[in-house]
Amino acid sequence: MNEEEFFRKYMNPDDGIYRMARLMGRSAGERDIVGNYFKRINNAYFASDVPKASRKDISPSDRVIPELPDNEKEYRPFRDEALTNLYGKGFVDMYDRYKPLGEGAYGAVFEKPGDSQRVLKVQRQDTLDRQSLEIQR
Repeated sequence: MNEEEFFRKYMNPDDGIYRMARLMGRSAGERDIVGNYFKRINNAYFASDVPKASRKDISPSDRVIPELPDNEKEYRPFRDEALTNLYGKGFVDMYDRYKPLGEGAYGAVFEKPGDSQRVLKVQRQDTLDRQSLEIQR
């Protein structure tokens, strides 16, 4: 996956990480995407989605899956699997390489790999006919 393809997938207005990061914050947005991926592929829901009062009524046939781990070391394989299957092979490597610094209404800012004193600003146009990425270095 090259840089432009990575930024296009990251900034995708329908299912990209940019949208969720802007709404929830990067970490929470990423976890939401990963969690929704596993709920969807397992046709299930997380135990925390079940009200406490009705948890005793859950039967073994109900499709309830455990929560995503909070520990980064345990969470990372889940994240890598979900992001690879959602966005393609090589996305995780680029995601780790281009550290997101922030998201805003018009785009996202990433730390430039190899030079922590510089950033990359990726701007997204909202209209379909002008939907392109402008990468400013």
